[in-house]
Amino acid sequence: MQNRIKIKYFIGFLVIAGVGYFFVREFYKNYDSIFQYEFNIKWFYLLTALFLTILLSLVGTYSWKLLLAIIKKDKNISFKESIAIVNTTQLTKYLPGKVWSYAFQMILLSKKGFSKTIVLYANLFLMLSSLFASTFLGLLYFSCFSHSNKKVWILLFLAFLIGYSGFVIFNQYCLKIVIKIAQILFKKTINYSYINVGWIILFQFMFLLVNAIFGLTGYFLALGLSFSVGLNDIFVISASLIISDMIGFIILIVPGGLGVREGVMFALLQALGNKNLSLILPIGTRIIGMISDVILGGIGFYIIKIRKLFD
Repeated sequence: MQNRIKIKYFIGFLVIAGVGYFFVREFYKNYDSIFQYEFNIKWFYLLTALFLTILLSLVGTYSWKLLLAIIKKDKNISFKESIAIVNTTQLTKYLPGKVWSYAFQMILLSKKGFSKTIVLYANLFLMLSSLFASTFLGLLYFSCFSHSNKKVWILLFLAFLIGYSGFVIFNQYCLKIVIKIAQILFKKTINYSYINVGWIILFQFMFLLVNAIFGLTGYFLALGLSFSVGLNDIFVISASLIISDMIGFIILIVPGGLGVREGVMFALLQALGNKNLSLILPIGTRIIGMISDVILGGIGFYIIKIRKLFD
């Protein structure tokens, strides 16, 4: 087990180092262009991007609280407690593995009468719903508005649409398969109850809206960094951010998708033909996301330590 953990850390380090080398090389090749670029920071757009990022995190927190209430009707936690649990444990996503947040949630929620398997089941459902919604939007944007490889994007979107429809219609069956896999990985029996189809569709609409607004944060950030982007660039920037964030999340060996997310976003932004934007915007969105995590994590720690809600 220790050797396996060391191997994961080592592979994760290699991935980050490789992407880091790539970015350093690209920055060096385009040093003159970047150095001569005049950054006329527009704080309104930067703060808008940060505000939306924080707001969307809180919407995600509420969806987590709502799902727990649906699954476990005899137990309830306040929104304040949800902020404390979700946003403090969220900081552990920067550790390799992406399972630490679930472990800490189990510890805190056990004091509120929630079993470990309920916590794991709720997070699996939300993770799948978010991944399907983000992939749907990203492929839809590229298939409609990309100027290159349009046929490829359309085929990918149509293929995914079939799978997405199956996920919504046959959600119970899909979750059953995922839970069996999770039981093998976590070596735990997961007790669960099926979620009503109406709730499943509601969560899908919620995540579609959240991801659509999340994509806009990249556009606002580009405006805030004074890049010349027009309304016709919204969809490419949004799709690049959504898809890269999704891929960064599912790469378990890299903490927080660090490097992978930026590399994918850089490649997708090449469609705009602006090398400076392709290099700087992925790093800017990473910084905005980390600032949001620190702010909400700090609020969560305040609720836990100062207000002592879980003592």
